[in-house]
Amino acid sequence: MLQLVLACAGDDCVPTNAGPYGTDTSNVLVERVHCECGTNGGVPIVGSGEHTVSNVVYRDMVINQTGQGIGFKISEAYENVTGQAVNITWENIHILHPRRAAIYVNVFAEDAAESACVLPKNPNRAHWLTAQNFTYRDIVAVTDTYAGCFLCSPTRPCSGLHFYNVSVQAPSGFRCFNVHGTAESSSPVPCFVGDAVEVGQL
Repeated sequence: MLQLVLACAGDDCVPTNAGPYGTDTSNVLVERVHCECGTNGGVPIVGSGEHTVSNVVYRDMVINQTGQGIGFKISEAYENVTGQAVNITWENIHILHPRRAAIYVNVFAEDAAESACVLPKNPNRAHWLTAQNFTYRDIVAVTDTYAGCFLCSPTRPCSGLHFYNVSVQAPSGFRCFNVHGTAESSSPVPCFVGDAVEVGQL
């Protein structure tokens, strides 16, 4: 299999979008990709409406100097988004010097929330995304900012996030809002571990 090299994509590198005309996207494998600059690395995206992106695997990737590393977000600032991302896996990923978080989840349709890793003005709205069962395995990251940002809704918390052998070298740790999960052999330990919802420090 040939390796796909993307030189400065300028936008999201290999996004896995919900399908057109209201269709869902599932059972996708993205592997052996080198992403340079651009917005984000391996990222599933849910658009407007009730789309679902599920059963996606990103593996054997190098993500270099993108806006953020690997994660999940809404594609645009839509007002009513009630879709979900389920069963997403990132494995054997090297993330080098993203401009913001190395690992992130943002269920809110506000760019400011993502940029600063803070909750939006109305996080309790019903029209936010759901993120469930995300697995991060054999991830190595080096960043000059902070390790990760997990922005989830109080009304639709993110759940089932799992870290296995995740190492992030960063001057600051993770920031977590309304997210729960587990971690094994990972450093730093993400703030979503356990039942408590904690907020890391930038």
